[in-house]
Amino acid sequence: MVTQSRIPESLIPERMSGAFTRVRRSTRFAKDAAIIYAGYKRTARRTRDLDQVATDAIYDVQHESAAKRLYHLAVDLKGLNIKTGQFIGARPDLVPQPFIKWLGRLHDQVPPRPLSVVRQTIREELGEPVESLFTEFDPDPIGAASLAQVHRATLPDGRDVAVKVQYPEVEKLVTIDLANTTRIVNFLARNEPNFDYRTILAEMSNEVPHELNFVREAEMIRRVAANLANLDQVVLPEVIDGYVTRRVLVTSFIDGPKILDREGLRRIKADPEELAWSLAAAYGHQILSNGLFQADPHPGNILVRNDGKLALIDFGLTKEFPDGVRHAVARLVVAFAAKDPMGILAAFQELGIETKHDEPGSLLTLVRLLLDERPMIGSDVLQASEQALTYNPINAIPEDIVLLGRVISLLRGVATSLEVSFTPMEMLLPYAEALLEGRPPPVTVGPIQASPAAPVASEEPRPEQVNESSQETGEVAG
Repeated sequence: MVTQSRIPESLIPERMSGAFTRVRRSTRFAKDAAIIYAGYKRTARRTRDLDQVATDAIYDVQHESAAKRLYHLAVDLKGLNIKTGQFIGARPDLVPQPFIKWLGRLHDQVPPRPLSVVRQTIREELGEPVESLFTEFDPDPIGAASLAQVHRATLPDGRDVAVKVQYPEVEKLVTIDLANTTRIVNFLARNEPNFDYRTILAEMSNEVPHELNFVREAEMIRRVAANLANLDQVVLPEVIDGYVTRRVLVTSFIDGPKILDREGLRRIKADPEELAWSLAAAYGHQILSNGLFQADPHPGNILVRNDGKLALIDFGLTKEFPDGVRHAVARLVVAFAAKDPMGILAAFQELGIETKHDEPGSLLTLVRLLLDERPMIGSDVLQASEQALTYNPINAIPEDIVLLGRVISLLRGVATSLEVSFTPMEMLLPYAEALLEGRPPPVTVGPIQASPAAPVASEEPRPEQVNESSQETGEVAG
C-alpha cells in the first residue's frame, strides 16, 4: 500500500502556499459549518413530536457535539475563528451550557506560537534582540489570544511589563476567515431569516483591521485611562514609550486573576457584586460620558488586581462614538426607561434605525432586546427575539449600534457568570441622564452608588498621574 504524505507548506512557493492555505481553511470551515447546521435540522425533526424532557435530552447531545466541533475548529484554524468563539463562549445568558464550557476555554487556553516566532517578530519590529531589550523574558506566554500572545518580561530599569506580539500570519488569515464567515452569514440570512447577522459581520469587517495596529491600541489605552482617571475602582495598563510598533506593544504588568476565576477572586477576597457594578460604572462612563470605549469586554480582558481594583486590558477593539450618536443613544435609554414609544421612535430615527412598523408596543419590545430591565436567560431571549423580529423586523441598523449591542451582550454575560442581576439599563441610565442634563457623571452605579465624579479637564494624563500610576502598580495588556 502506498502512503501519501502531506507536503510541508514551507516547501510550497509563496503564491501557491497562499492559495493552498485559503482552500484548506475554506474547505474545513464549510465542512464543519455544514455538519453543525445539518445536526440542528436533524434534531429539530427528531424532536417534533416529543415531550419537553425528551426534547431537552436530545438537544443537549447536539449542543455538546456542536460546541466541541466549534472549539476544535477555532483551535485548529486560529485567526478570526478564535475571536468569534470567544464571543459565543461569553454568553451564558444566550447559548446553552456546552458552548460556555467548550468555547469559554478560548479566552485563555489558545495554543501559543513557538518562542522563536515571537523573538523574530520582536527583533523585526523593535530593531534589537530580546536580550538587549529585556533583562528577563518569560518563554511561556501568560496569554494567547486570537491575534497575538503576551509574555511577561522585565525592562532594564526593573519594571515588570507585558509584551504583546502579533502573530506574523494573522493579517492573511483574517482576510480568508472574513470571506468564509461572509459566505456562512449570507447563507443563514437567506435560509434562516431570524438569524441574519450581516450587520454584525459588516461591523467586524470594519473593526478587525484596527485590532492589527498596535500603535492605535497604545493611543486608545492612553486616552481611555485619562477619561477614567476619576474612577478609583478601575485601572488600565501604562504604555511603555519606545516599545510600541504596529505589531509589538509593551505595557506595564497587572498581577491578578481574571474576573471569572472564582478561586482567584476568593484568594484576594474580591466581592463579585462590587466587581460587576464597578464594571458597569466603567462602561457607562466610557460609552456615554466619553464616547470612547473598549469594545471587547470578554472575561479574558477583565482582570482583578490583588488590591481588588478592576483592570481593563486589551484595547485593540476600541470604538469612538461621535457626539451626535452618543446623545442619541442617551435619548434612547431615557425614552425606554420612561416607556415613551414616541421618544424611542425619535431616537431610532436619529440613530438611523429603521423598522417595518412604528407600533408602540413592538418598539418597546425591540429596545428591550438591547436594554432589558431584567436579565433574560436562554430560551426567553430567543423566543422574545423571534417574536419581536418576526412581527416588526429591523430593516436598517447602523454598525455603531451593532457594536454597542455586542458590548452590552458581553457585559451581561460576565455579570450572569458572576451571579449578579446586572442589566444594561442600570449601567447606562444614570450616565444618559447626566449627559442630557449637563451634569457630571456618577462615579458608580447600582447598589454602590456614590457622588458624581469631578469633570476631567483633559483626555491626556498629566505627567504626575502617569508617574504615580507606574509606581503604584504594574499592568498587562491582553
